[in-house]
Amino acid sequence: MLHHSLTRDGQTVSWGAIRRHHVETRDWGAIGYHYGVELVGDHYEVLMGRSELDPAAACPEEQMNARALHVCCVGNFDDTAPPSAMLEVLVGLVILPAMVEYGLPPERIIGHRDVNPIKTCPRTRFDLDVVRTISLEFTGTLAGVERWHHEQGAGKGPLAALRRAAPGRVTREDLAHRLGWPLQTLAELESSAALPPDDQVPHYARALGISEHRVLEAFTLAALEYHRQKLAEASARLGVLHTQSPKPRPRAAA
Repeated sequence: MLHHSLTRDGQTVSWGAIRRHHVETRDWGAIGYHYGVELVGDHYEVLMGRSELDPAAACPEEQMNARALHVCCVGNFDDTAPPSAMLEVLVGLVILPAMVEYGLPPERIIGHRDVNPIKTCPRTRFDLDVVRTISLEFTGTLAGVERWHHEQGAGKGPLAALRRAAPGRVTREDLAHRLGWPLQTLAELESSAALPPDDQVPHYARALGISEHRVLEAFTLAALEYHRQKLAEASARLGVLHTQSPKPRPRAAA
């Protein structure tokens, strides 16, 4: 769940001031959020809040303190939209790892306003659809996983890898004959990252002399590899963004 600080972001760290306000004024024991994203010097950084294992103190509605990770983007987004560099860091270093870790689709990215109609947080110029779109570009969906495998070339999906690793050097033609499937059908399945229908998995496993568990495991590992590559791409993009972040303004002479 996304929030904002309702303060103008500068180039000095205000995360400590937010923490002191929550601890000393509100008596919460710790800062209310799990993470923060703030401009520090000439680049955006992720700042640690309370442990993910602990409920937040940010949104009591619908028990969301315990049901969500809460991230505060430092700034006033009634005044201006969040900079693209902030969104890239937010998605690449906070949202993307959470989506991969917990299996969350982009539509689960919400703001405080989505569960409390009185709130506008993270404010009127913070477009959550933009964040969801960036997240989708980074992570993809199951369809994205499938497209990724197609891009690697025909016959390079998890099923093809299983066939090539099976004893006896089983060719695609041999396997299609054993299964009684058209060769084109098998070729499409072997180029896909989508798990075959439940009734096909036992036939495929039996034809190769392997367990059904091996088939399911192959698709799980393929999905993990896809996300590993997307994380690497996100890290590379963030490295470029850090070199393009706004530079500090020179101080006026005293």
